[in-house]
Amino acid sequence: MRLKIFFIGLIIIALFFSNSMAEQKIRPKKFNRADKVIAYYFHGNYRCASCTKIEKYSRDAISKYFDKEIKEGFLTFKAVNTDLSENKHYLQDYQLYTKSLVLISVKANKTLKWKNLDKVWRHLNNQNDFYNYVQTETKKFLEGA
Repeated sequence: MRLKIFFIGLIIIALFFSNSMAEQKIRPKKFNRADKVIAYYFHGNYRCASCTKIEKYSRDAISKYFDKEIKEGFLTFKAVNTDLSENKHYLQDYQLYTKSLVLISVKANKTLKWKNLDKVWRHLNNQNDFYNYVQTETKKFLEGA
């Protein structure tokens, strides 16, 4: 009987400490978490078939795999024309040299970090590969946002 009580006590103590440790790991991430993440598709005035396909695949992949984050308002997708004078700053801000899908985490209207998903062009001819690439990279980015 004493042995049972001893083991039950050990289990309770172990559960208490494991929950405390889990909370400590989560708190800093919540504290530093971005207010939102924006998936920007940057394009110019001229839009070839490949450019419009990248925008469509990007929008579709984000919508398909991150519906919960979109509904919560944490993730949004925006297409931006960098040929417009008010948007030219994005070219320097995110070191753009071609049409691009860029993930940006924002807190208090300031960019915390960003990532150019520059391999979208490699996966353009295979929709499944494209979707998988966008899903994998976006998931990694969101986990660190």
